[in-house]
Amino acid sequence: MRLCPARLAAPTHITDELKALLESRKGYVMTPEECEEQAISFAYGNLRLHDPLVTREGIALHAHCFNKGLRPTIELATKYLDAQNAA
Repeated sequence: MRLCPARLAAPTHITDELKALLESRKGYVMTPEECEEQAISFAYGNLRLHDPLVTREGIALHAHCFNKGLRPTIELATKYLDAQNAA
């Protein structure tokens, strides 16, 4: 994959509004739920580049199983997705 040079360049101008927003978030500690969601998003974004069949739900299921020490199965996937849809 070839990266666009414009995407690699550092921002040339940061507004005062953005500086203030960044400053207000210093010291923020993510909750465990936010950390898990960030990890799922990261994994999905990276895996999706290599396999178009990867779904966010599949990544979330594997994360859920990993955190509980379970092996992903069809039955567990069905229960997990039903619970997610009910929420």
